[in-house]
Amino acid sequence: MENKPKQMNKNTILGCGCLSFLVLLPFTCRALVGERQVGKSYAYVAAKLEIQQKLKAPSTAKFPYHSEPGVVIVEQGDKFIITSYVEAQNAFGVPLRKRWTAEVQRTPDGKDVQVLSANLVE
Repeated sequence: MENKPKQMNKNTILGCGCLSFLVLLPFTCRALVGERQVGKSYAYVAAKLEIQQKLKAPSTAKFPYHSEPGVVIVEQGDKFIITSYVEAQNAFGVPLRKRWTAEVQRTPDGKDVQVLSANLVE
């Protein structure tokens, strides 16, 4: 009996390649991003959470996406000045649209933000 080496078929090779890609993907992405700082959308989400806590009915809050008209985010160095609106019910259950402003600052390492102020405009 002769022992012939097994030949790998195309599916086996493709499967191994895909598996290797999926295993290495997180490490590759982390290396490409490096020391990336948080941006406008991250600051906007932090500000929204702070504003939501100030509402009479926070569970009814509806915020626009950070890229929609009516949302202004100005980046000034490590600070973000945000102006937007929220639609939420008041204490009587009546839906209202309220404007709000916030000032958000990146932490010194640039990986997080701190909300310095967040106010509903009366």
